[in-house]
Amino acid sequence: MFVYNSKLLLEETLTLSPHSSSLGYGLSLFETIKLNKGKPEFLSAHLERINHSLTVFGSEKKLTITTVQKDIQKLLNAAKVEEGAIKLMVIDLGEGDHVLLTYRPQKYKSALYHQGFSLGFSEAVNDEKNQFTYHKTANYGSKMIEFRGGKEKGYDDVLFLNTKGWITEGAVTNIFFLKDDSVYTPSLESGLLPGIMRQMVKEVLLNMGKKVVETPIEKNFYRHCQSAWVTNSLMGAMPVRRIEEMDYTVTENHLTTAINAQLTDLIQSRV
Repeated sequence: MFVYNSKLLLEETLTLSPHSSSLGYGLSLFETIKLNKGKPEFLSAHLERINHSLTVFGSEKKLTITTVQKDIQKLLNAAKVEEGAIKLMVIDLGEGDHVLLTYRPQKYKSALYHQGFSLGFSEAVNDEKNQFTYHKTANYGSKMIEFRGGKEKGYDDVLFLNTKGWITEGAVTNIFFLKDDSVYTPSLESGLLPGIMRQMVKEVLLNMGKKVVETPIEKNFYRHCQSAWVTNSLMGAMPVRRIEEMDYTVTENHLTTAINAQLTDLIQSRV
């Protein structure tokens, strides 16, 4: 089942025109929103990002928090669920701007936070001059191919360099490093999606009194760091146990535990 233009549809198929710009060119936007006891986390921030992208791509469509909350509730009531994730999509940009919401269960188990993620480097690059790099669009094929290839090699995610050889982001995550009591994360200008959880974790770190440095990060920087972690809206902060040949001690990565605890408090204070 799904919600399409505010209508709950129980069937599992959606008919799109063969001339659809979403099918033909990947012209659609999406947000992945975590559900916590039936409430969408950081919904305002997700809508702010997708509305900004709608403006950039020339659409007059604007999503309102009232309508989206009602649509999410329709889907949750029908599915009888409170935990998991909502995928919010605006399809056929500039040719209808249809809104689609789907549901899926949560996929990050608690054991992963004790084990940590293993990361490798992608053979593809993020083009920091391509505007699609900075928006969450259906032009995601390259990242998914690299992500699947990384999975086959035993990695949980793959890191992308930009055309200058700087670290940017993972296929499904943003990345942070701890070095000499300062936290480093790639600057947006390096070519990456401005992740919602990336922004929330930065806010938490600053509230904890940590120095957060957004800067270009060269490929081998990870070899000189005490720890690393990745973030996205579904996982929060996930410790990294390995990048390529470099091992980190997850049990000593107390910062990610503290971050996730602070995120819980932040969630309670935000819509």
